[in-house]
Amino acid sequence: MHAVEGRELFTECVVGLESCNEENFCPLHEKWGPIKLGLVNFLESTTLQEMTSAILKRNKKIGG
Repeated sequence: MHAVEGRELFTECVVGLESCNEENFCPLHEKWGPIKLGLVNFLESTTLQEMTSAILKRNKKIGG
């Protein structure tokens, strides 16, 4: 994820404000926080092999 999207997704303000932090946050900060945490947890707990297997399994169902 970092190689493709960069680290900004996880470190920068979701709306691009420079002063967004826990004390002075943007309007989306409280909603984005749980989403970001969920994404981090997913990426840390899911291997590329698991993702690939899920895609291949789905494609077999679609293809017959």
